[in-house]
Amino acid sequence: MVFKRKTSKPKTDVEMASANNGDRQDVRKSLDLESQDSVHRSLGSQSSLTPSDAQLQIFDELDQIEQKGIKAAHQHRRSSNKSVSIIEKMLNRDDDQKGIRTTQNVFKQAIDPRNTSRLRWDFVIVLAVLYNCLVIPLRIGFGDDKFGPFSAIDLLIDLMFMSDIFVNFVTGYFRTVKETGEQQLVLSQPAAAYHYARTWFFFDTIASLPVDFMLLLQVSPKVLLYMRFPRMLRLLRLPRLFRYMKRWEEYIGLKPQVLRLCKTIFLLFVFAHFSACIQFFAAQLQDFPADCWVAKAKLVQKPKMEQYAYSLFTALSHMLCIGYGPTAGPTNLTEVWLITISMCIGASFYIILVGMISSTLVDADQNRSRGREGVRAMSVSSRMSFSGDIV
Repeated sequence: MVFKRKTSKPKTDVEMASANNGDRQDVRKSLDLESQDSVHRSLGSQSSLTPSDAQLQIFDELDQIEQKGIKAAHQHRRSSNKSVSIIEKMLNRDDDQKGIRTTQNVFKQAIDPRNTSRLRWDFVIVLAVLYNCLVIPLRIGFGDDKFGPFSAIDLLIDLMFMSDIFVNFVTGYFRTVKETGEQQLVLSQPAAAYHYARTWFFFDTIASLPVDFMLLLQVSPKVLLYMRFPRMLRLLRLPRLFRYMKRWEEYIGLKPQVLRLCKTIFLLFVFAHFSACIQFFAAQLQDFPADCWVAKAKLVQKPKMEQYAYSLFTALSHMLCIGYGPTAGPTNLTEVWLITISMCIGASFYIILVGMISSTLVDADQNRSRGREGVRAMSVSSRMSFSGDIV
């Protein structure tokens, strides 16, 4: 019997890899067993501790965790506060930029003439114009030529009118639309400045010149007497009174007829006041000759209040065409011309006043008649409705 020897075949790569994997699994199993033994040992050691010690360890760990959480919360708050402050700064910067833009838009836009502050300024200017209408003729006819308190007040008012020129440059205006005839408000700054420059700027500038500085010149009294004439330029401020009063008409609430009547009466007294001062000033320029009306009325050495009273009486007598005042009539050429001008202007005012008063009375009668007709119509309709209800 012959025995054959078995020869081992060489192992392939797959068989070698599977063998290696098997070895690795054996090693892992042994490691797992060792780790389980160590865990059981640690549990056994922990179980050997008393309950109080275990609780203390747990509390310590909880305290550490809580402190870590508090620190993390503080850090989060700090970071959030920083982010909020940064956002607030950015928002404030945006607000500042918006404010700059809005102020730029405001400066591009003119002032509304109906603004409350603008109307208050207009009221102050109206008071200044009324002061000038009263004081300037008095200073021309009866005032002295020294730089006194009234001169300081006049200079202050001159500064106010110069400021008003600047305010008018930045104030809007109303224009009439040709197609509809309605009033349109223009608030464009360039348009407002251009409109004022080509309308009232020239007259307002001349009327605002500080002419009282000429009183500081060292000249003769006769020259100072003639230097009163430039003060008449301030009377060009009178149109401002009616311009600004026109803005106040809608706030006063009076009828247009009544306002026109009040304006005419005011102009009548202003002209009478101016005529009285000019007539006395004309005699003063001639050094009060013996044939002038002041010398005939024996007013040369009288107080200024008495001189003004007789001058006003003379001016009103000429304007109303009822006589020549305290004298029989003019005796020189200057008085002839002054009386002629005064009579013509006075007669014109008289005609205008009579026409306005008559038209106002007619309108009042028409309104009364319309009111009566309305009351009658209402009574008739009420009677008819009452009779219908009875039927």
